[in-house]
Amino acid sequence: MSHGRFLSIAFSLFCLSGVASAQTVKAQTFASPSARGNESKSSGTATASSDSNYKYGHYQSASMAAFGVLKGEAEANPIGHRVDNGYDNSYASFEGSFRDKMTFSSPGLSGSGTLRIPIIFDGSLASSGLNPDRDPSDRSSYNSSYAAFQMAKLVGGSLDWYTGEEERLWGNGERTGNAFLGKTLTIEVPVTLDQEFDLQLSINGFASAWTHGAGYGKVDMAHSVYWGGIDSLIVGGQSIPFDLVSASGTNWKNSFAPVPEPASMAALGLGALGLLKRRRKG
Repeated sequence: MSHGRFLSIAFSLFCLSGVASAQTVKAQTFASPSARGNESKSSGTATASSDSNYKYGHYQSASMAAFGVLKGEAEANPIGHRVDNGYDNSYASFEGSFRDKMTFSSPGLSGSGTLRIPIIFDGSLASSGLNPDRDPSDRSSYNSSYAAFQMAKLVGGSLDWYTGEEERLWGNGERTGNAFLGKTLTIEVPVTLDQEFDLQLSINGFASAWTHGAGYGKVDMAHSVYWGGIDSLIVGGQSIPFDLVSASGTNWKNSFAPVPEPASMAALGLGALGLLKRRRKG
């Protein structure tokens, strides 16, 4: 399992742990954004005499979270290396999320419906090089960049969750997973009218560099992940007018993406539109 994939799973569990019991769910009544960046460095085995020829290199991360907007960036780039058979590595990661309680209603209507929520992912992955002294089948040999998102809807003891992830390995441009960066994904979320639920959107990224003084890994989501508003609420196969109340007071009907300049409008029409199926755990 790659470090990035482990980070994604760990972060998801951190955010959503304990959702199986109503008691735990009831205690989670917060409605606030959070963000965190992490950096680390390490090395292979080396003799004391070789330490003077070694530098850990460059690593940095940053993250920002607000209602409707998430940003993150991580970069790892070793400079210099030990003169023996040790290896150099550094990594950086970020995570950010916002969560709110919401209730949807429509006069004279009851029952279940489906929200269609566009999420705009502006970002990129980059990496280069391969450590020639490491096993190419071992993912930890690579300079890599990894990004993931999770949307989770929690009501009672039931959890609906939606996820996407992608990774770029070393310098050959290989990408794995379900690509979402640079796209607008419309996520379908089932709701019950007049029933309050929690909705959380999370992102995380991981960059690693494991080569002997060459190559790098970088994930850039600093130009933001945006809540794109609510495209529609479908009940009985029809789009209906609706009212929305949130614990934070945020009007989630609105898009948080910046309004593009007129010259950019045509380019936006070329963006990819994806539709994610939900997974359910109850």
